[in-house]
Amino acid sequence: MKAAGWLLDVYTDGERAVLWFKLENGRAIRLYDGYIPDFYFEPKKTFGIEGLADLLCTHPNILKVAEEEKYTSVNHKAKSKVLHVYVDQGKNFRKVLKDIEKAGFIQAYYNVDILHVQRYLFQRGIEPTGKFLIEWEEKGKLLRLKSLRDDEDIKPPPFKTLTFNIEILSPN
Repeated sequence: MKAAGWLLDVYTDGERAVLWFKLENGRAIRLYDGYIPDFYFEPKKTFGIEGLADLLCTHPNILKVAEEEKYTSVNHKAKSKVLHVYVDQGKNFRKVLKDIEKAGFIQAYYNVDILHVQRYLFQRGIEPTGKFLIEWEEKGKLLRLKSLRDDEDIKPPPFKTLTFNIEILSPN
């Protein structure tokens, strides 16, 4: 199925992201997409990066480890060798970090202090409340998402406003 619509909400749930869209026809739909949390770390110089990547792959919650070269600071002129670690799901993310830290491998972490939903949006290049061409399976699996760049449109998305008052009654 295909339609155009605006992203209303996103959250992560285990190994998937859940996305809510408001379609042009006014209908709201809930879709899901795969989500694999990841982070980078720079190993201490005392460890060989090649052997360390193989060792980390034996961890039950690590799906993959890739060696990469990245700028680890805006002040650095050269790239550093880092390990890109892919974790099986969000609930195991902190456990994997702690296990690697306990082993004494880490000189510095990168991308560990952002929320999973932010990480997912960044991985997919998705702008919150952006307009997209959406393609999905009947059971709700997101197949494709293409930005329809509506940033030049001055009008806000056609969301409805819900207002309510809350009164707290004190027992005194």
